[in-house]
Amino acid sequence: MSWRRLITPKQRFLAALKLQEPDRVPTGKNQVDGLLAERVLGRPTLFNTGWKELNALWGGRRDDIVHDCAETHVGLVKVLEWDYVRVPFSPSCWAL
Repeated sequence: MSWRRLITPKQRFLAALKLQEPDRVPTGKNQVDGLLAERVLGRPTLFNTGWKELNALWGGRRDDIVHDCAETHVGLVKVLEWDYVRVPFSPSCWAL
């Protein structure tokens, strides 16, 4: 068995995108449930929580949602030791 040197999550993910063989298969998620994120992180979140997120959006708190989304994704990557997470697109204004 050959041992490869360990690489960073970024290097691992980029190697896989380039169809190269990384040290292991990159791990991560394309979609994360907001309630699950709250349980994993041990704190409330506005991200992907349905009614709570919509109420914040309708209340003009778009920037709070975007900030919370970023903190939630970074927190999940660190706690779960993922190599990647898909960050959703967030337009600068919402046409409601």
